[in-house]
Amino acid sequence: MRVRTERRRDNQQWILDWMVKTTGRVQNFANEERELPAEVKSYRMIPRSLYKVGRHYQNIAAAAEAAGHAETAAQLWWRACMAYRDAQHAIFQDDHAEKIALHGLHMAAFDRVVAHSGADVETVEVPWEGVQIQARLHLLPGRRRAPAVLFVPGMDMTKESFPNPLANPFARRGMHVLSIDGPGQGISNLRKIRVGADNYERAAKACIDHLVERPEVDPERIGVCGTSFGSHWGPRLAAIDPRVAALATTHACYGPKVAIFEEASPRFKQMFMYMAGIHDEAAFDQMAERMGTAADGGRIACPTLMITGEYDPLCHLEDAMAFPCITHGLRHPWLRWPGPGRCGSSKTSSTAPRARRASPAWRSRRSWPTGCGTPWSPAGCRRGRAWCGSCASTRGSGRTSPGGGRCCCRAGTRAGRGRAAPACPGCQRLAIARGRTPSRGHGFGISPTGTEIRTGPPSARASFRAPSRASGESARIPRMPKASARRT
Repeated sequence: MRVRTERRRDNQQWILDWMVKTTGRVQNFANEERELPAEVKSYRMIPRSLYKVGRHYQNIAAAAEAAGHAETAAQLWWRACMAYRDAQHAIFQDDHAEKIALHGLHMAAFDRVVAHSGADVETVEVPWEGVQIQARLHLLPGRRRAPAVLFVPGMDMTKESFPNPLANPFARRGMHVLSIDGPGQGISNLRKIRVGADNYERAAKACIDHLVERPEVDPERIGVCGTSFGSHWGPRLAAIDPRVAALATTHACYGPKVAIFEEASPRFKQMFMYMAGIHDEAAFDQMAERMGTAADGGRIACPTLMITGEYDPLCHLEDAMAFPCITHGLRHPWLRWPGPGRCGSSKTSSTAPRARRASPAWRSRRSWPTGCGTPWSPAGCRRGRAWCGSCASTRGSGRTSPGGGRCCCRAGTRAGRGRAAPACPGCQRLAIARGRTPSRGHGFGISPTGTEIRTGPPSARASFRAPSRASGESARIPRMPKASARRT
C-alpha cells in the first residue's frame, strides 16, 4: 500500500482545496477576481463544474444560432470554449476519457466561434522530429502578404486560448499569427508529445519553418510573442533562430524556476510534471535546473520587449532584472507593472489585458522599420552591428559597444537628419555607469501610467534628473511620477 505522495508538496492539497474554495482560483491568489463557480469547493470538483458552465453557454449559443443571432452565438461559443479548456486542464492523467471528451468539446466550440466570426483560421500540422505539432493559423482578410507572429502560449493555455478570432489584436495591426500547441500543451498532451528542458524551442523553430514557406508571410518579418511560460520559451527560441525579427513577452517566467515550482501554488509543479511525463520528482528537479535563461539573453539579436509584475509571484523582479539582455547593455525595452500579482495588478481583469495588448502594439510600431522609417535588416544585425531605432544612414559609423557590435547613434549625439539618438547597447550603458544624466533618447524612467520603461521609445519617455552625489542617490533610480498622474 502506497502511503507517500508523488511530490513533496502534494501533502498540501488540503491547503490548495481551501484556497480554491475561498478565492475561486487555483493559482495567483493575489488576484481578487474569481475564476471558478462558487459551487467548487475542492480542486477535484473543477472539471465537472466547469463542464456544466460550458454546457450552459453551449446550449444558449445553439439557441442563438437557431434564432439567427450569429454575433451573440459567437460570443457564447467563445465562453463555452474557455470553460471547456479550463475543465480539461485540471485533469493530469493520460488516456483519461473525461479529459479527452472535454478537450474535444473545447476544440469544437472554437470551430463554431471561427464559423460565426468570419475569420480565416486554418488548422495546420507541422512535422517535427517524427511527430506532428498542431497549430491554428489566423490569416488576414484576403490572405495578403504581411508580417507574421508565432504565438507561444503558457503552460495553462492551448492554441485556441489566444488570439480570440472575435478580437484579434494582431489582425487589427496587419499581422498573421500562428498559435501552437507545443510539447506538453493542448492536443500535444493527448498525443503524448512531452515537453523537455530544451525541446520546446526546437518544435517552435519547426513552426517558423512552416511560416517561412507560406506565401502569405513575409519571411523577413516574423516575430515571436510569448506569455506566461511562453516568456521562457520565446527568448530561448529567439536565441537559436536568427529569423526571429522581434520578440515580445509578458506575464514573466524569466530566470530560474524556483518561484514557480517551489514557492507558488503546488499545482504548477503537478501540471508541468504531467506535461513532461515525469513521475519522479528528483528527476523533474534536475530537468528544472536546466531550464534557466541565463545563457539565452546574450544571444538574442532582435528588438525585444519584456513585461513583468513588480511583485510577480512566479518571477521575482531581481530574476527578471538579471536577464542577460538587460544586464549586458540594456538594449531592449523592459516594462514593469507596479503592484502585486501577475503583470502587477491584483485585478488582472484590468491590467493583464493591457499588458497582453502592449505586445502586438509595440511589435507593430517598433519591430519592422527603424526610427526614421528605413526598413531594418536582420542580416545587418547578424553581421555584428547593434540595431537601434535611429537613421539607417549612420549604421556602422559609431563607436564600438561593449558587446563587440557597432552602435550607429554615436554615443548620445544627434545622429542623422536631426533626430535624437535613441538608446543603444554601448553609449547608454556608459552614460549611466559614469553617473551622467542620459542624453535625450537614452535611459529609462517612469511613464505617466506608472510603468517603468527602460530604453523605451521617445513617445513613452518621462523626464530625467541628474542623481545627487551628496544624497547618495543612484543613477539607476528614475524620478517617480507626480501624484496627480492618472493611471489608465
